[in-house]
Formats: sequence, structure tokens, C-alpha cells
Amino acid sequence: MEKLEWVGRIGMGTSTRLHNRFTVILTLLTVMVIHAIPNAVAQQTITVQDSLALVELYNATNGNNWNDNSGWLSGNAEDWYGVTVSGERVVEIDLQGNNLDGVLPSELADLTELELLNLRENNITGAIPSEYADLANLEFLSLRENAISSTVSDLIPIWDNVAHIDFSRNNVSGSFPSSIGNVTNVQFLHLRDNNISGQIPPEFGNVTSLQRLEVGENDLTGPIPSELGSLVNLDRLLFQSNDLTGEIPSELGNLSNLERLRLDDNSLEGGIPEELAQLAPTLLHLQLEGNNFSGEVPEWVGNITGLTRLYFNDNTVLDGPLPMSLINLINMDQFNFANTQLCEPDHPDFQAWLNGISELGTSGLVCPTPAELDVLALEALYHATNGGSWNNNSGWLSGNVEDWYGVTVSGERVVEIDLQGNNLDGVLPSELADLT
Repeated sequence: MEKLEWVGRIGMGTSTRLHNRFTVILTLLTVMVIHAIPNAVAQQTITVQDSLALVELYNATNGNNWNDNSGWLSGNAEDWYGVTVSGERVVEIDLQGNNLDGVLPSELADLTELELLNLRENNITGAIPSEYADLANLEFLSLRENAISSTVSDLIPIWDNVAHIDFSRNNVSGSFPSSIGNVTNVQFLHLRDNNISGQIPPEFGNVTSLQRLEVGENDLTGPIPSELGSLVNLDRLLFQSNDLTGEIPSELGNLSNLERLRLDDNSLEGGIPEELAQLAPTLLHLQLEGNNFSGEVPEWVGNITGLTRLYFNDNTVLDGPLPMSLINLINMDQFNFANTQLCEPDHPDFQAWLNGISELGTSGLVCPTPAELDVLALEALYHATNGGSWNNNSGWLSGNVEDWYGVTVSGERVVEIDLQGNNLDGVLPSELADLT
């Protein structure tokens, strides 16, 4: 009995010693884990969820090969390159041009106090996780110059509360749904150089908070909606290099804050609407090149005195004389009307103005003088009314105009035409209006 009790005591002592040894080992392991945490998670200067989200971003975008990863995965999060912390929460991530390479993790949606996310000019691929729609405090989102492959429809919920959006130069595809009209907080929407197709929905006119709308260099088709005239806060409307058709809606004249209008390299047609004259107080750039516009350049263009860029080139049916009023555009440094039928007045003041423009492209056509226009008008009359069969066509189409039968000239200008009873047969030409 005593032997059994002794043995029992030995057993109990052994058990106690083993328990103590296990406790020591467990304590050592705990200490080791605690000391290892800084290698994976920021020390407790931000919340655990924010810390883990940043680590996921680092791992998902090959953080070891970033251009600058100083501080990351050790020490305090506010010392991590590109991270701004306020009140234990991450509020900004700015890793522009930092060689991030990979797909964005959904865990970034846990940064619920994030206000700015700038990851432009990296190598980010794939689609933006839908969870980013939970970033209710996000105001600035730039992924410009990456390889994002989201569709517009997938991105709209993410954009809902964001003021500044820049996805230019990515692989964004799809078309604008009518729900774009519900994105009522965006001020700057930059989507240049993507693969966006389809038409511009009229619901865009509901996004009255917009100050800049840049969707150039995509595959947009169809007309420019007149509803865009409601976007009175716009200072830039850039639709260049698409396949838009139809005429410029006159309602664009309502954009009283517009500074830059780019409609170049589309398939637009018709004349330049008179309502655009209302843009005179603010407009700096007007680019209409590479379309099918017709008619003459209106006189009122010369009233937009702040213009520094004016492009009409590559509208092959745009014709007539450039208005003398253009010499009022004293700030002009880029002007191009090459590959048009527009001619430049041979007037010393106009020629002096042209010579003062640093970047100039011309059609090479010099407008005929008023006297030359008179001759052209008379020739048009002759051909339009079968001049070869007139009763008297002496002198016509050769020699001096004053010697042409029935024509009276004063000071090199035609002042009278008297061809009564002369067998004119045909329709009067419009060119007679040039006999001013």
C-alpha cells in the first residue's frame, strides 16, 4: 500500500513537472509568435482589419519587387511608404508608379475609412473586386495606365460615391448603361483610351455634378445626346477619337463653364451650330478636326477671344473664306485648317495674324479678292444661263470685265448687270450674292 502511494506521488510529481514544462514551451511559442507578427502585420497603430488588408495588397501585387516598399510589413503602418493613417485607420494609399504587379485583393474593401486610392501607372491586371463598392468614404480613385479589364457596368456601383475617377488607358470594356445617370457625386470622370463601346446614354445628362467628362479614344457610336447640355458645371468635354455621328447638338451652347471641347476624329457632320457662340466667355480649346463638317466657319468664332487652340483640319467639305474676325483671337498659338476647302484672306492684317501663330497648318488656299469674286460670279452666271446662246455675249470670259456686254464696273467692282432680252436660259447661280 505504501509502495502504491509512493508510486502515485512519483506519478503526480512527474505530471506536474510535465505540465510546467508544457506551460513554459507554450509561453515561449507565444512570445515567438508575438515577435513574428511585425513581419506580417503592422504593429498596433491601426486596426487589425486595416493591417491585414495592406498585407494582402502587398502580397497580391508582388510587394517585394515594388520600386519602394520601405517600412512595409514591419514597424508602424504610418511609416509604410505610400500609406497615410488617421486615428488608427488607413485613409490614403498612394503607390503611383511603384511597379505593383498583380490583381487587386478584395480585402482592400475592409479599409472602410479609405478616402484616396492612387495606384496609377502600375501593372495591375484583372477586374476590380465588386466589394470595393463598400468603400463609402472613397473620394479619389485612380487606376490610370494599368491593365484593368472590368466592364463599365461592373464599375458603376464602385463609382457611386467617388468624386474623382480615373481609369484612363486600361482595358475597360462594355457600354454605358442607363444607370450611369444614378452616379450623382462624380465630378471628374476620366475613361480615355479604353475599349468602351455603344452609345452615350441620354441619362448622362442627370450627372450634373460632372466637371470633366473625358471618354476619348474609345469605340463609342451614335449621336451626342442633347441632354448633355444640362451638364452646366463641365469645364472639359472630350469625345475625341470615337465613331460618333450626327450633328453637334445646339444644347452644348448651354455649357457656360466649358474650357475645352474636343470632338475631333469622329464622323460628325453638318455645320457649326450658332449656339456655340455662347461659349465665348470661357472656351480655350475648340477641336473639330477629322469629321465631315460642311459650310463656312462662322463669323462669331472670332468672338471667342480666349481661344488658344482651334482645329478645323481634315474636314474636306468645310469651305469658304476664313472670317476676318479671327484676328481678334490674339492668344491663339495652335491653328490648323489643312485638308479643307477653307481659304485665307489675302489681307495684310489677316496674314500678320497667321504669321504670329506658332503651330499653324493651312489649306494652302488664298481667298480671291472681291474683284476676283466678281469675275467668278459673272462666269457662274454665264455658264448657268447658257451664255454661248445669248443674243449678245461679246467680250464675255476674256479680256477686261468692263468690256463684257451688259456689265458696268466702278473701282474694280461690278456695280451693274443689264442683260435684258438677251436670251438667258437657266437658273440663276448663288455666286451672284458675291457681287457685294
